[in-house]
Amino acid sequence: MGYWLWQRIKTWTNVTDSDTQRLELAENALISSLRVVCVTKPDDTAKTAATVSARQWDDIDNFTVRGDEEDVIKNLSGREVLGLNLYDFRAPPAWQVTDERDGTEVIPYYLNFGLKPGDPEHALDTSRWGKVTLEIEHSFDVTDKTGYQTGTSDFDVWQLRRIGDLPGSNRGYFKTSRKYKWTGSATAGDWRESLPCKNPYRRIAIFCDEDAYGPGDGITDIELELNDGALKPFFGTPHRMCMEQTQLYGITPTFRHSIQTYAGATAQIYEHEVPYYQAIVIGVLGSEDNLQISNYANSLVYLKGTASATGTMLVTGDGFMGCMLIPFDLSGEADYLPSSEYSKIEVKIAEKVTRVPAMSVVLDELIA
Repeated sequence: MGYWLWQRIKTWTNVTDSDTQRLELAENALISSLRVVCVTKPDDTAKTAATVSARQWDDIDNFTVRGDEEDVIKNLSGREVLGLNLYDFRAPPAWQVTDERDGTEVIPYYLNFGLKPGDPEHALDTSRWGKVTLEIEHSFDVTDKTGYQTGTSDFDVWQLRRIGDLPGSNRGYFKTSRKYKWTGSATAGDWRESLPCKNPYRRIAIFCDEDAYGPGDGITDIELELNDGALKPFFGTPHRMCMEQTQLYGITPTFRHSIQTYAGATAQIYEHEVPYYQAIVIGVLGSEDNLQISNYANSLVYLKGTASATGTMLVTGDGFMGCMLIPFDLSGEADYLPSSEYSKIEVKIAEKVTRVPAMSVVLDELIA
């Protein structure tokens, strides 16, 4: 699957300790699974805020994760879960995260990327994006819970990699050295944190001080946004892109020398079902039939919106252009117009440039 299929991840509402819920994510979200790990904790009204604070969960620097993720999935469901599902379950004994200092348990939330757990080929490669934002919305209101910590709330985020990625090891995960943390109000609100865009993310672990807030009862939504407000190419062939679309949506793509996308309503521009990006393929199968920008003096892709009389130039340059992505933002946080305001997309090509054919072609013609 290509990275161009990412969308915002809408998750769950009203998850409780006693409930086990399974919610379907959007079909075009490239997520193997989002699993919420929570363990029932008695409401210890005798616990004081000072006792909770003394445990200093936000200072945990060392922890271990035991067990193989694929085995855990099989144990939970009786089969491999490689679909696009959201799970809320109690952590099995083989899948524990502990503070190595005192052996106490930390409650994690895991975001797993790819077609199957830990598959590095299909990890979220943040190096291809200018901005990746993780947003956690919550409804924490700890002031009415006797003995629970009030004031500020801490979330810690780690990037986890498979231990099997290292030579000589094949089980479990380890924490990378870099930790991202932010603090917010203890009442209802949300956190928004931009994650560094360097290496691929195979897993993102979110750790919450469950003694302060209860095990996950205040999380109402988790979103991952890939949006940098810039044109991003699809790193793959048009054929691969079209075949993926066919598999996902059961659509038979058509190929012609025009702008062509695969899900939508109008003849001129088809709205792709990814909130942030519009996929465009130019040409037909086979590179010789795609738009070769290098054959022309100049070319550009032109986006015209109802709010703009002149339109916006999206890309210029030389070289092969098989397909591209046009970003747009439904949340109103970016500069691009929502798709509903698009009125036209055009490809404008200037006069053709005469180019000398490759020497091998010339020799072939002379020999013939």
